[in-house]
Amino acid sequence: MSLLSEMKFLPNWLIDYIIMAVENIPSIIRSSGIQILIFLAGLQSISPSVYEAAKVEGATGWESFWLITFPMISPLLITNTVYTIVDGLTRADNPLVQMIRDATFSGKGYGVSTAMSTLYFLAIALLLGLVFKLISGYIFYRE
Repeated sequence: MSLLSEMKFLPNWLIDYIIMAVENIPSIIRSSGIQILIFLAGLQSISPSVYEAAKVEGATGWESFWLITFPMISPLLITNTVYTIVDGLTRADNPLVQMIRDATFSGKGYGVSTAMSTLYFLAIALLLGLVFKLISGYIFYRE
């Protein structure tokens, strides 16, 4: 028996969720390299003089993060979100992508798989448009 199953104060669904999350840590780390690099480049593009001015004005680290760092890297949130959605929906182990591939090389032919691919592309484009519309209202752009 595992340590989590011995904890009687946690519901079983929460224990199952925690176990699933821990088992997926290697996959999450493998999938987040590009996003980390994008955020790192964004953090390095923020001028240190902005932080120095905030420190002189008496800003705490927490205030510096929420009033300087987060607004300055907020345009990168859209970039990373779009990249993550596209990467997740076009992976080779995605069941829909596998179904389209199987339709291509089985008896259904290229026409059916092309139609399926086009509909899948339009669904992803619609999802990306919706996500872009929702997130873009919270983005701060420097002048």
